[in-house]
Amino acid sequence: FFTNYNLTPINTTSATTLQAALVGKNVFLMTEPENGTPGIYTAFAPVLQSFVNDGGTVILCGADATQSACIFNTGLFSGTYAANGNGANLTIVDPTHPLLDDITPPIVGSNATYVLNLSNVDAVPLVTYLGNEVVAYRSIGSGNAIFIAYDYFLSNGNNNQIVANAVEWAQSNMLPPWLDTDPDSLVVAPGDTSYFYVTLN
Repeated sequence: FFTNYNLTPINTTSATTLQAALVGKNVFLMTEPENGTPGIYTAFAPVLQSFVNDGGTVILCGADATQSACIFNTGLFSGTYAANGNGANLTIVDPTHPLLDDITPPIVGSNATYVLNLSNVDAVPLVTYLGNEVVAYRSIGSGNAIFIAYDYFLSNGNNNQIVANAVEWAQSNMLPPWLDTDPDSLVVAPGDTSYFYVTLN
């Protein structure tokens, strides 16, 4: 799994403390808000939205029906709780996306796979269960919000790989907000030529 990162844990209910902790960081990984108070995540919303708009990536892990409000209150995703996909065969929508690199099909829902029905029209589903999102992302401003339905109570090689891929993909997308490339990556065969465009904003 991807290991090229520096981890700084934080446990806070203060939006001001969270904002200070995010300075100089590329990725915010929110584990399952198992006992979180949904109102606290409403206070976190402007901090997390600004972080993503400015080029950061927020990765949100799954939460059960009651606690899914914590995810939605961040304002990064909208929708409703759909189902627990524990033991279910999950549908891979886009096996070529970097979030699914090195995944070995089939993907089976582990214990506590908390599936959401996302209503954001710009949410890109990568893994689904009964048409609802297990792994999805949104590009917001210069950054991304990623939803991964697992709470990691139990894990397996595939769901561990997905969260590792999310951290790696977040770091590969780190460009200053005034610089865009299209495409964002390409493969050049030996002796061949490929082009990408750089836009200075």
